Amino acid sequence: MTAAGPAGWIAAALLLTGLANGIVNPSLHAFLTLIVPAAVRSQTLTAVLAINQLAAPIGFLGAGVILAHRGFEPVFLLVPAVQTLTMGTRALATFRRRDTLAVTAS
Repeated sequence: MTAAGPAGWIAAALLLTGLANGIVNPSLHAFLTLIVPAAVRSQTLTAVLAINQLAAPIGFLGAGVILAHRGFEPVFLLVPAVQTLTMGTRALATFRRRDTLAVTAS
């Protein structure tokens, strides 16, 4: 961790990441819950959680291979980049679906 930068910068980045997760994740999950019809909501949420849980070992395996061959620095760069892209894609899909529902409900 010391090669990643000054401790204060790392602590500030972790703090900002935690705050952003606390703001972004609940709203995305609320949209996911509200967009899905009530009749299939429990199955949809179960499927989303199952996919997330099944994908986690793939990420751990990939991180382990990178750690073994390249060290920790690429992991520190790739994990936030992949997380940002994934959540950004989820947010865009959610908001696009929300806009479609607003048009059809009018």
